[in-house]
Amino acid sequence: MSRTSKPQMDSKTKRTAKRAYATMVTNFDSTEQKHTWNKLLNECQQHENELAAEQQRPPLSLPQICDLWVKNHSTHSCENMLHAHTSFAAYFAGVIRTAYLYCPQIMLTDAEICDGLFFLALGPKTVNSLLGKSYKDGPSIIISGRAESFEECLFRFTLTTVGAVRKDAANKHINLDATAKQCPATDEQFTIRPLEYCTLDRSVSHDMALSQPPQFYEHLTEQVNAWKSSDQHPLPNIIEEAFTAILHCSEHHFAYLSQRWQEWLDAIAQGMVIYENQNASDVRNRIQANQITFKGKNFKEIFDKYSADNANILSSAFKTSTADDSTQEFLAVLAKIKNQEKRSDAFASIDQSNLPEGAPTQQKGPIAPTKSLLKDWYQFVYQRTLATHLGACLTAVSASENSYEQIAGQHMASLIEDQPTETPNQTHPHKSSRLLNKAPAGLKRRFAPSPSQSLMLSGSITDILGGMPYHVFACFCYEARTTIAQWRSCSPDTSAREKRLCTKNIAYLVQQASEEISLLDDGKTMLFKNALAGALALISALCDQIWFNGNSVPLWLMVVVAWFISMVPDIWDMVLWLKGTHSTFKTIVFMEE
Repeated sequence: MSRTSKPQMDSKTKRTAKRAYATMVTNFDSTEQKHTWNKLLNECQQHENELAAEQQRPPLSLPQICDLWVKNHSTHSCENMLHAHTSFAAYFAGVIRTAYLYCPQIMLTDAEICDGLFFLALGPKTVNSLLGKSYKDGPSIIISGRAESFEECLFRFTLTTVGAVRKDAANKHINLDATAKQCPATDEQFTIRPLEYCTLDRSVSHDMALSQPPQFYEHLTEQVNAWKSSDQHPLPNIIEEAFTAILHCSEHHFAYLSQRWQEWLDAIAQGMVIYENQNASDVRNRIQANQITFKGKNFKEIFDKYSADNANILSSAFKTSTADDSTQEFLAVLAKIKNQEKRSDAFASIDQSNLPEGAPTQQKGPIAPTKSLLKDWYQFVYQRTLATHLGACLTAVSASENSYEQIAGQHMASLIEDQPTETPNQTHPHKSSRLLNKAPAGLKRRFAPSPSQSLMLSGSITDILGGMPYHVFACFCYEARTTIAQWRSCSPDTSAREKRLCTKNIAYLVQQASEEISLLDDGKTMLFKNALAGALALISALCDQIWFNGNSVPLWLMVVVAWFISMVPDIWDMVLWLKGTHSTFKTIVFMEE
């Protein structure tokens, strides 16, 4: 049964456009979760090696992804590593809390849970705890799938029929080996779905799915039929047993993975997490009712629009940057993949090119035409399309400099300069709008409503939020509830100036909440301010007795000098705050259209 959550809207939201129903997060794509997990794992292993060298002992080897789910009477691999190395939970907390500050509903696809490393490693109770959930809060996690239940989604994600595997191999022109061609199973029997599983860091090929002994297919089919007819055989246990057999692992190698799948199923049953069938009529009606630009459009039509628009953005970025000899090939591949709706086909086209690989996240400097940037571009277009199709906005948390998310965010932020200032419902623009169209670009950027504009927040805020204990984040959300509500109410119809103020307010309050209390630091601050006050007092006395002693000094100049002297301490505090929140990483919210 599909269930939906209806966010409360405050009065500020009602006078503008509707607040986003939910937000999807680019960081939660299953492949992104795997990439980040491996990055953090390498950092933790390096730290362990350095610590072992200092203590003159052999270093401990941290479990790789494929060995993460071992759980028996003596080994709890995942739990042990998460407690020993808190950077995994801290990273995830920072990302999900940053997204939560803009929208209290986080929407996930079924694949992001079924094959999402962080969500499965932490589990639903920890995820809710990280958001500071209490008795007065409703569910924040919404799982969107294409089946009647999440359990059915899990079944379709991991298992399929032998006939479906044979058909897929034929459609993709896969040359099966001799054993797979002679598979003894009937088309109706079940097997593991061929896929690259991020949670296992392993791929199940078509050959593997069709090369098992007859007992494998018979036993799996018997268990699946028993699960469908009754609740006596839990689905996670069936999948665990099938993975253990096909990957030739020990008995409890995937026990913790099975446990986590069951916990997410239980969380939905308990109402802690919401599942909604994206194909249900009530869900589609809600999505269509809230859409303006894409009302009545299907997934492909939305993808074509975003693909064309973002291809122009990326192409124009190379016109203003230093590019090497591979630029022409880069643009040719871009023109090809922008028409490929299937992600696997687009990535195959990118991999077949002669472009350099490039770093997964580009550093400072001009953007370079690489495979990595093209995949980054396609991921963004695909996720933006999916978010719009599901009636959500899209948030990219801590996007690195020169990532496509930052390129797109900067472009949308400056788009107001080239567009007439007119809201979508204004056939005859108001006189003030006509005057604003003639205003300088800076004035337009500050005061005009900008339908395509994004919101940008400094990436350092994410690190601060990730370091907050549960109760501190819960207190912060309560104490800053008015500012958070104002930021959440920002919509495409909100003026650029108001969006900027709301975003700065959030950054300021997060920074203030993280300030430490230290006698030594307070003493240093007091000494500095006393010295500054003495210097300002001397300047004031000199102005009064020597420099401004005559009648020839204008009154306005004396007022300006007095104001400046009194404001210097506050200006210094503001400079320190700006320095503390500056980061090349940015969180960008791409609002609904």
